[in-house]
Amino acid sequence: MSAARGARRAAFGLLFFLSGAAGLVYELIWIRELNQFFGSTIHSVTTVVAAYMGGLGLGAYILGRRADRHTNPALLYGVLELAIGVFGILSPLVFRGVGGAYMGLARELTPGLWTATAIKFGFAFAVLLVPTFLMGGTLPILTRAFAGERSDDLRHELALFYGLNTVGGVAGCALAGYVLVEHVGLWQSLLGTGVLNLALGATAISLTRGGHEGAPEESPSTAEYATTPPTFVPDAAPETRRLAIWLIGLTAFASLLYEIAWTRVLVLVVGSSTYAFTTILACFLLGIGLGSLVAIGRGRPPRDLLVRAAFIQGGIGVLASLLFPFFRGLPVYIIATLQVPFLSATDLLVLHGLALALVVIPPAVGMGLAFPILAELAAQRTGRTGSETGRAYFANTLGSIAGAVLTGFLLIHWVGSERTLVLGVASNAAAAALIAWRLHQERGGAGTLSAVERTPILLGALALTIALFTPSWSHRLLDRGPAIYGHDKMTRAELNNFLRALGAEQLSFEEGWNAAVSVWRNGSTTWLKTNGKADASSVADMNTQVMVGLLPAAAHAAPKRAFLVGFGSGATARTLADVPGLEHLDVVEIERAVLRAAPLFAEVNRDVLRDPRVHVIEDDARSALQLAGERYDLIVSEPSNPWVAGIAALFTRDYFRIAALHLKDDGVFAQWVQTYRVPPGVIAVVVANLRREFPHVEMWYANASDLILLGSRRPIRWDRARLESLMAVGSPLRASFHDWLEVERPSEFLGHFLLGELGMERLAGQAPFTHTDNLPALEFVAARGLLGVSGIGATFDSLIAIKNAAGDSLPELAGDWRLGPGEWQAAYAAALPSDSRFRRSLAELALERAPHDPERRGLLGHVLFDADEFRAALPHLTAALLERPDDPQILLEAGLSASALGDRAAGRAYLERARDRGGDSVYAMAVLAETATGAGDYSRAAAEALRAIRGLRPTIATPFPGALANAVRRLVSEAPPEVVAPVVEAAVAARPSWDLGYQGGAFVYARWGGEHCRRAAEFASELPRFGWTNREVWSLVGRCRAR
Repeated sequence: MSAARGARRAAFGLLFFLSGAAGLVYELIWIRELNQFFGSTIHSVTTVVAAYMGGLGLGAYILGRRADRHTNPALLYGVLELAIGVFGILSPLVFRGVGGAYMGLARELTPGLWTATAIKFGFAFAVLLVPTFLMGGTLPILTRAFAGERSDDLRHELALFYGLNTVGGVAGCALAGYVLVEHVGLWQSLLGTGVLNLALGATAISLTRGGHEGAPEESPSTAEYATTPPTFVPDAAPETRRLAIWLIGLTAFASLLYEIAWTRVLVLVVGSSTYAFTTILACFLLGIGLGSLVAIGRGRPPRDLLVRAAFIQGGIGVLASLLFPFFRGLPVYIIATLQVPFLSATDLLVLHGLALALVVIPPAVGMGLAFPILAELAAQRTGRTGSETGRAYFANTLGSIAGAVLTGFLLIHWVGSERTLVLGVASNAAAAALIAWRLHQERGGAGTLSAVERTPILLGALALTIALFTPSWSHRLLDRGPAIYGHDKMTRAELNNFLRALGAEQLSFEEGWNAAVSVWRNGSTTWLKTNGKADASSVADMNTQVMVGLLPAAAHAAPKRAFLVGFGSGATARTLADVPGLEHLDVVEIERAVLRAAPLFAEVNRDVLRDPRVHVIEDDARSALQLAGERYDLIVSEPSNPWVAGIAALFTRDYFRIAALHLKDDGVFAQWVQTYRVPPGVIAVVVANLRREFPHVEMWYANASDLILLGSRRPIRWDRARLESLMAVGSPLRASFHDWLEVERPSEFLGHFLLGELGMERLAGQAPFTHTDNLPALEFVAARGLLGVSGIGATFDSLIAIKNAAGDSLPELAGDWRLGPGEWQAAYAAALPSDSRFRRSLAELALERAPHDPERRGLLGHVLFDADEFRAALPHLTAALLERPDDPQILLEAGLSASALGDRAAGRAYLERARDRGGDSVYAMAVLAETATGAGDYSRAAAEALRAIRGLRPTIATPFPGALANAVRRLVSEAPPEVVAPVVEAAVAARPSWDLGYQGGAFVYARWGGEHCRRAAEFASELPRFGWTNREVWSLVGRCRAR
């Protein structure tokens, strides 16, 4: 080959590398653009990807044939790049038009899930057909341009250009996912990429217009081929060629299956941020690109190609199967990186990316090797290199579409990721066996298999053996969310307990269409987790889940129609459904598995899905809201955290504009925002976006971790009569105020107010970046924040500082509502988090304004008690009791304070009075039980513990008392078995998910011995549900069984 021809190949290789980069930028950004109206469900994303790949395949098949008839294929390639560039520049306008057309049709038809999916595919295919058709034609055209009619050069040119284009795709994926989307913006990136395509096209045309002598597609008869005479290689048999085409499709099917299933498993471990998805895709493409480049070579005999293909398929299966044991150790590695204190978020992203690379790249290299080899095997040596390349690429895209659709829509949902990956390994093993069988047939089919024919089969068998007999990875382990919850410093024992989720029971685990959804329970609390992240609970998050529904309902005079984003535990839906006068509630939930978990939260949602006023929409929130017909009085947006890929779209100004358009003139919009693992600037950005669409905004808080923003077109005025009616005896919401917000009166509710319009204006002015549909920076900033420090207290205190600076003491009160002296200070002192540095001064100021009010005196005692300042608290508590001798809460805290100061007799007297006066009597009983065990009075301790267990009703106002667990532990280890046995029996009867009951029961009955060993074994048999090992179980009851 001449040096000039080599230089031209290098030049076109560089162009095609850059073209691959541009193609991935287009793909990632076009998916984002279409998601803005299709939604980001798996059905929407998969249909867009299928439409994209379908266009590529058609373009390759049709334009590949055209390339064989064109006198200058390289010139044709340049023209295609120019056309792609023109479409890229115009694509934002095109997508806007398509989005409007889709919305109009969807509103008219109101289609179901699968009909909507088909409509989305039709629109996506129509809008993407032109550019993807052109992109698909570039590979066969360039292959033809440099291979000419020399079929022996097919694999060399195909592998070279396919590999360079795919590696270029890695660069485009990284550029878009790490830089362009966050810092440049979607439209600007499309414009720049379009200009790049124009430059590529112009350069390609200039390289081919330098005269015929410079055209890379010169006839093979020219002098530069004289030194490389063709080597005659016969065509493969027709059966072999057909097998090769099918194997191209099968390999592509398995490749997409692996990519999707690996992604579903890996995001459980590393978190479902946009960085995780970008890194997985980039590693996958890098492996394929490198594999293709390794496959560069010229014509080989068909049998040689078959042998190589067989070994490659077996090798892919083995490499993929080795990931089964690897996944078991990955959570430990992730947590180990998080335990290193000096690593920055960028350092952690790199280290986590290396782990992802180890998972994805090795088997992907084999996938990249397979395509050029099978393509050469499938080709007829007729000189139609463009057509043969196009046919192979068409089969590759068809297999990819089948893999994406079947895996995303059916396999993971039906059989789970683990079995789906086993199916992938089986596909590679089957492909290796088919090729080995074909090799044997070509030898005549007689006799035993040769070593070359047996080895690929053995590799496939080895792969299946590893995949099938490696112990299944534990859903308990993968569902721990190590990248989310592994930040706290842990000892070896603590790490072991964390990974085992010791003490917690996993009630359910389901891999839904969009996410893995699980439900956990530990004694008193039930959690809902999506992709390893806790998104709802039956106790800890209830103040947020209730308040985000109560706030807008209380701010509106008489809401009748409401729209809720996110079902979660169903507590917010229940709260809204309980609002008097509400006639219609639309609940949009993207994942059906969340809805199926609702019965496990019946204690807080009270079967709200059976309420005829409640209508569930299974869709993405933006899509569902844009398709809504009538407008709403209330819109409540309670999505997951903005670092989760796709969720940040529910915090943009554009989303708030959609919400505003679907609210009635007097409607109220509520938005949940977190304060944990985000800098204050993130909250400022969300507030700034909200203020641009709603002229009247406020900020309230449920706790230091969770904020609720309110927005309305009209001034928000708080009416005392409205709040009183919601809190009144007989109101279905009364218990919500008391149990979850610890609020009895309207003035106490005002203690949860944080910022008014002045404070919100001040905060919005501190927004450090822009977050819009076009420039979704929050998604990336929040993802980096996930890997940083928690920062809850600092963020909340910064908001309090803004409140003080702005003078936002109270929201705007309606009518004649006036607060008494110190009343608002008292409300804030009661509501602020116990560790707030402002709380004590507010309580002291409230008492100063009303020094003879026993409630204020008790409040100061309560604040001091919460701060563990028992010596300072007790005088205030005892003084308050002079005026309110039967207040159970003051009695409880006085008893606890006295006990903490060593006066056990006074403490016991106060606690017994608290127990008998109602209130949180369970807490008093628990402390009395703990005190009695310390005094060795086991009978009285057991009696108090029994009463506490039977009275348990954990809420935020009456939390599960740690003293009860302490008392039960001491009773189990010290009390006579006949005394404590009723306690452990009652514990498991009242709280079937309290592991201490089973552990204590096993220990007590084993200690009792004899005929009680059977009961000990029954208790012990339940402990593996809570993460106990068989060895640990045996340590409890083994000796008892031996007697």
